[in-house]
Amino acid sequence: MTKKLAELIYMSDPSQSDKAMEEARLGILDFLASAFPGTTDPNLNIIWDTIVNSDAVEQTTVYGKKQKVGQLNAVLYNGYAGHALDFDDVHSGMGGHPSTVILPVLFSLAEVRKCSARDLLKAYIVGIEVAGKVGKALGNIYEHKGFHSTSVIGGIGAAAAGAYLLNLNIEEITNAIGLAATQASGLKIHFGSPTKPLHAGLAAQAGLMAVLLAEKGLKGSEEVFDGPISFFAAYGSGDSIPETAVQNWGEPWQILEPGLQYKPYPCCFATHVAADIILKWKKQNLFSNKDISKINITFPPDGDAALIVRNPKNGYDGRFSMEYVAAVAIIEGNLGVEFFKEQEIREDIKALMNKVERLYDENAESVSINKDARFTHVEIILNNQTTFAEKGFYPKGTRDIKGKFNSVISGNEKLKNIPNLVEEMNSVKDLEKLISLFREVK
Repeated sequence: MTKKLAELIYMSDPSQSDKAMEEARLGILDFLASAFPGTTDPNLNIIWDTIVNSDAVEQTTVYGKKQKVGQLNAVLYNGYAGHALDFDDVHSGMGGHPSTVILPVLFSLAEVRKCSARDLLKAYIVGIEVAGKVGKALGNIYEHKGFHSTSVIGGIGAAAAGAYLLNLNIEEITNAIGLAATQASGLKIHFGSPTKPLHAGLAAQAGLMAVLLAEKGLKGSEEVFDGPISFFAAYGSGDSIPETAVQNWGEPWQILEPGLQYKPYPCCFATHVAADIILKWKKQNLFSNKDISKINITFPPDGDAALIVRNPKNGYDGRFSMEYVAAVAIIEGNLGVEFFKEQEIREDIKALMNKVERLYDENAESVSINKDARFTHVEIILNNQTTFAEKGFYPKGTRDIKGKFNSVISGNEKLKNIPNLVEEMNSVKDLEKLISLFREVK
């Protein structure tokens, strides 16, 4: 099956699907809308000083930096930036965030090897295909055991994308995905901390390293996805259905179905259903925060597994706190980037957080068994006992990626044409122009 996957990657031509190519452009713009403001995260200074700035090789552009650095360290930095705010896209098949791992690798390879924008778009679609297919085939148990899907699967998707971009042969592709799979790692215990975006950076670095080593001839097992000690056996623990990773390839492309979900709020996706409901009620002006007696938010078993923070110390922690997100949505009527920085939590927000209770429907199917069983039920009880209640199953997301991008660049005139450039780019020069703008991020 490993060889079959490599063959499918090698033979792919996503450019035959106009819709897939259009969605790839949207995905790239959304990633940049997440990565550019992510450069304000103070923890990136640690990454820069400790790892990236020690690199004397000038190869790859880094967001917000004038100097180029070596490829492996650049993709770690850029991958971290893309996930720093948890504002980047989600793919339900993968169960995580693919673009923040795949795109830094592709941008780096394209910059060094002078690839065209069109080829990068095609490789991006292939990377999403692999990440989505492998994630679906792997099942859910590995996440329930505490592994982070973005860093377990993301590097494999990035390696496939990079190998496709460089037009590696089938044997080299097989080795690339094998080298990426053996570096799979990442623990969910770090959710809500500055280490979570490091997972994305390390996965990008692993994916790029796998491509470069495979291209140079480093070999490993050609059966990393096959047999009793394979990747699927090790992580899937009997829950995997490996053969589904190579079925219905590109029919339709994973970037279209189930597709990328673009986030309107820079916080964990598991909070978004509740946020959508609460913000809708706020727009209807149904109550004020002073009217509220109780807020009950109900999940299926394990439906809030990613929301490991119940008592956040600051807005940064609050990205993974249902209590914080609900309170901010009610009081402010929006969930902008400014509420998820390392500022101390206001007293009015703390007071409302204390009225939030998480509940669990024990009659519902566990999300650790079936990801599609996910739902969120929100109930707000007012002091006069008036009750508002609604159940949602999947976040609305946003398709206004231009609006999202423009909202985060803070009026930076040098970056304002990026949406049009991404929408139209095809050539090597187009991509060079886009990448040159990365250093203008502030």
